[in-house]
Parts: sequence; C-alpha cells; structure tokens
Amino acid sequence: MPTSTLLDIDLYLKEKTDWIDKQIFRFMPASDSPAIGRLIESVNYSLRAGGKRIRPILMLATAECFGDSTEHLLPAMAAVEMIHTYSLIHDDLPSMDNDDLRRGQPTNHKKYGEATAILAGDALMTYAYEVVVRYTDRTRVNPRIVLQVVQELGQATGVFGMVGGQMMDLYYEKHTMPNAAELVREIHQRKTGALIRAAVRIGAVLMQCTQIQLDQLTIYANHLGLAFQIVDDILDVECTPEELGKSTGSDEARAKLTYPAVYGLEPAKSLARDQGKLALAALDQFNGHVDTLRVLTEHIVARRK
Repeated sequence: MPTSTLLDIDLYLKEKTDWIDKQIFRFMPASDSPAIGRLIESVNYSLRAGGKRIRPILMLATAECFGDSTEHLLPAMAAVEMIHTYSLIHDDLPSMDNDDLRRGQPTNHKKYGEATAILAGDALMTYAYEVVVRYTDRTRVNPRIVLQVVQELGQATGVFGMVGGQMMDLYYEKHTMPNAAELVREIHQRKTGALIRAAVRIGAVLMQCTQIQLDQLTIYANHLGLAFQIVDDILDVECTPEELGKSTGSDEARAKLTYPAVYGLEPAKSLARDQGKLALAALDQFNGHVDTLRVLTEHIVARRK
C-alpha cells in the first residue's frame, strides 16, 4: 500500500485515492446477461465517477493509528464507498433532491433512467455487505469482528442512520418546527455523520482496538462528521456547480434545514471550525499515532470543494 509524507496532504490524498480506485473494482461482478450487464454498467458509472473517497481514506487513516499492516481493511473500505455511492444515486433521484449533476457528470438517473438508478443504488447497498463477508481475510480477522463490521454498517445506514437522516431532510422541507437548531444537527449527524463515524470505528475495530480507544475515536468522528456536513452546506451556498461538480443552491431553493439557513453563513463557518477543533481535541486524548488523522481533519474543515 502506498505511503506519503504527511507534510503534503494533497499528495497523500491523491496517492490513497488512486490506490483505492485501482483496488475497489477487484470486487465488482460481471455478467453475460444484457439486463444484468446494464445494471452493472449503471453501478460502475457512478462508482467510477471519482469523488474524494473520504470515507475509506478515513477508515485507513484510523487504522494507521495502530500500525502499518492494513491490507485486510480493503473489503470494508470498498463497502463503505459502495454505500456512500448508493446514497448519492438515491439522493439525486427526482423524488429526493432531483439533481442533474454529480461528480462533474450527469446523475445516474439522467444517464440510465430512474428505474435503473434505483436498482443500481439497491445493488451497491446490498453488495457492500457481501463484499465484507465474502472477502475479509479470515486469517487476519476473527468472524466475530466481521459481524461487528456488518453491524456498524447496518446501524450507520438504516432507519436511525443515513436513511433516517434523509427522511428527516425531506420531511422538514414541508414541516416547520420551532427547534430548528436541534433538528439540523440531528439531520446532519444521521445523514452524513453516521457513515463517517462508521468508517472511523470500523478502521479501529479491524485493528483490534480497545473499547476505550473506540470510544475516544467515536467522539472524534461525531465532531468530524458534523463539521463535514456544515462545510458542505456552506459550499452549496458559496460555490458554483463547476467548482463542486454537482448542482448548487438547491438546499436554499428547497428550503432545506441547513446550518447557513438556520444560523446564517458566517456563524455556520464559525460552527464548522468549532466542530473541527473539538474533533482535534478528541484526538489529543487518544493514545496512538494520530498525525495523519489530524492533518486530514484540518483539510476536511478547510476544504473549498
């Protein structure tokens, strides 16, 4: 697995992203059936569209706190990226956020039609769990740990995680509530934060961390996930579609609960920085090699795309 100096975060991210992109498709299936082939083509279209691969990189960077031998994480890294990509395909659907652009190209339903896009998302979600169970190296990872990884992914993506957060996001476009500040935080923690938290926790679990270490990293991930989504909200206001590779301004147009909408743009920026500082403070309490996570956290909070 390639390594890079932490003095250059852009180089580190490029090396890790390139490595993930080369490895992740080892797990993708093929089929001679025209129908299944069309589905796989749709899946690969979104999965190959690029992206920052932040969630698998966070998983890897967390694992590196415990040691350098991390190749056994690859199935879980692939799975978390598959789940993230599935969520983007479904978020973009006309019945959800109705977006036309994702990662600099037409969204999946614009390319393949709405029905195929729905099935592509379904396929990525379900196949992610198969990848973890089938391909995780049993000589390195106890089956009990594999089961824990599956549970982490299920909790992060289900009713009380990402899917529940998306439902809340849609629901409160039409239903106003007096406790908007509490709601926007809960939406962010579920819709975006839950999968980021799972990526960090899985990286630690697969390196046989202690419960105390897992608890400390969970605190870190909670703050980082919230910071990540606040920054996304800010970029949706300040950036162009060309800069982000996706549609912008739709949050305001749909009257979504976002941090800029609830607090204002400048206070939202301050809150993102605050959450970043809290994430870094949590790392200070962690007994491990956290330099990579620290630099990565600073990059996430300061990003402009």
